[in-house]
Amino acid sequence: MTAGDVNHTAWQEYGRRHLCGSLSCPRWTGSAGRTGVPAQELSCSVHSPAYAFWISGAGAGRHATHLVRDHGAVVDAIDASATQHQRARDRNPNVRSLNLLHGNTVEDLARAAPYNLIYAVSVFPFTDPAQTIPGVTQGLR
Repeated sequence: MTAGDVNHTAWQEYGRRHLCGSLSCPRWTGSAGRTGVPAQELSCSVHSPAYAFWISGAGAGRHATHLVRDHGAVVDAIDASATQHQRARDRNPNVRSLNLLHGNTVEDLARAAPYNLIYAVSVFPFTDPAQTIPGVTQGLR
């Protein structure tokens, strides 16, 4: 089993435990201290015409939903874990401008339209930079 397989299996199990209610997490509020981006700058940028986000490692979709609902962004949010993807779909069934995807960030980003911002939630530390950097470079406007 490769390191990537072990990582994928761990996220699958993490999502499964959330789906069955055996774990709970605090809700993300999107405060400037947590995002690393000043709230005013994020808000101004997101409200630009056709501002598009790609969120990798979307999990339950908290970050993606916040950007869509509170800042009017258009977001494609992807997770490699089927259970994490299901959590996101269960939590956010009808959020306009939010596209929840299940798949491989690098492969799907290479086929997607360019984005203004690519945001990775605990993804890049667990992936091979030789695979992720070319995809991210190609996916940015």
